Amino acid sequence: MCLASLLPIVAGGSLLVSAGGLAGDWPQYRGPNHDGISTEVIRTNWTAKTPQRLWKISLGQAWSSLTVQGGRVFTQVERSNGLEPREYCVALDASTGKELWATDVEKADYLNGYDGARSTPSVIGDRVYVYTSWMQLYCLAVATGKVLWSHDLASEYNGTVIPWNNASSPLVIGDRVFVNHNGDTNRIAAFNRFDGTLAWRNHSNRTVHATPIATTLHGVLQVIFQTREGLIAVNPDDGAALWRFNFPQNSTSAAASPVVAGDRVYCSAAYGTGAGAALVSLSSGVLSAAQAWKTKGANMNHWATPVYHEGYLYGVYGQGSLRLACVDAASGQEMWQQTGVGYGSVLKVNNLLVVLTEDGDLVLVEPRPDAYREIDRVHTVNGLCWNNPAISQGRIYVRSQTEAAAYDIAPTVVPRSPLKLEPGLSGSGRRFQLVIGTQNGSPIDAVRAAGIQLLTTPDLSAARGSWSPTAPDPILVDGRLRFEESLAEPTGRRYFRVIEP
Repeated sequence: MCLASLLPIVAGGSLLVSAGGLAGDWPQYRGPNHDGISTEVIRTNWTAKTPQRLWKISLGQAWSSLTVQGGRVFTQVERSNGLEPREYCVALDASTGKELWATDVEKADYLNGYDGARSTPSVIGDRVYVYTSWMQLYCLAVATGKVLWSHDLASEYNGTVIPWNNASSPLVIGDRVFVNHNGDTNRIAAFNRFDGTLAWRNHSNRTVHATPIATTLHGVLQVIFQTREGLIAVNPDDGAALWRFNFPQNSTSAAASPVVAGDRVYCSAAYGTGAGAALVSLSSGVLSAAQAWKTKGANMNHWATPVYHEGYLYGVYGQGSLRLACVDAASGQEMWQQTGVGYGSVLKVNNLLVVLTEDGDLVLVEPRPDAYREIDRVHTVNGLCWNNPAISQGRIYVRSQTEAAAYDIAPTVVPRSPLKLEPGLSGSGRRFQLVIGTQNGSPIDAVRAAGIQLLTTPDLSAARGSWSPTAPDPILVDGRLRFEESLAEPTGRRYFRVIEP
């Protein structure tokens, strides 16, 4: 083998965070999986380097949360049309906060007051789905806000709008939109998301303020609604009940969504109802639910849904006297509590809790059952924050009753030095050796080494996809990868290159 024929081709190493570092959109209430959990990696040294505010704007008042897709942010607001207050769905530019469009969806006249829409738009593909305070269901064009189809569900199904108005958000799974229209019968319904036609409606369960969720339990995809009667899980294809959990609730406020915690489903309601968990089982192909535990009084979530992490629920508990708390999902036992959050909300990102306090502070908290441990915090917006932030593409989007803002929380990107190949001989010239190092001499760690491949071919004109991995694989030694093979048997001319993602 002629050493002169070896090609020390430098790999084009990525200078950016891997695709797993910056996850995708936040298209529905409480994220892509309806559980308040983001898989993104974020920067956590906020005191040392304050997150950069990208924009901050005033909004019409509302309690609606934010959704994000394709460079746009969506929410619902109250504002005047010049004659009277109206409820609008608005789209903002995610990079600048500039309003792209606003669509008038209905009157802004609320039972019991309390300032504006509570529902959050869902955005899938080129369409936005809005469920208004008076139970009108809209499908809008993402690009323009044009109404593509709509239903006045309260009118069509003789529905009753509950006190404080509708607060549940439309749930979109596959080609269907799921809502509880609270009509005179068959209240839980699914509509074709493309043309708005009714797919099915079933069950007499009365609506509450909570948003339904979709999940897979025991291998079965299901949509879980919290209702006045308790939890009901339905087959998204035909609406058939898969299981029920008796959990009668008051008529005032049950706004926290169900939370899946292993094979348990947690639920909560204010004004004396309390909280509980259904243990869902599968036997002979049939799902059923039994009470795992139940608590009363202040051991519940008024309207902020908790998140689940490694056996525990973390959320804002209580009514009037509020606290951030850790609760054992298996037993309902409270492990610790921390005051000072008000009617805030909790998300989980990169295995950390992100708490938005009522006063607009973002707080990083370590999710651990033994004690409250705050990592860092930063103030974001003014006004009451009774809703959830959204996390997308290294940014966190926050809104209060009257403001919205975006902050950069992406991790600092450290460029990796490009790789280089160094050919040589070892073993008194009896062995051929290739060393893979970096151009600036920095060591290669095990994580980076796992993505590096050394490829070889006897024909330099061969297509790059036909090059073969060397055997054996290079070995990491003292921060460099080493490949060796014997020169005892002639192998002819060979070429080498190194690649990494």
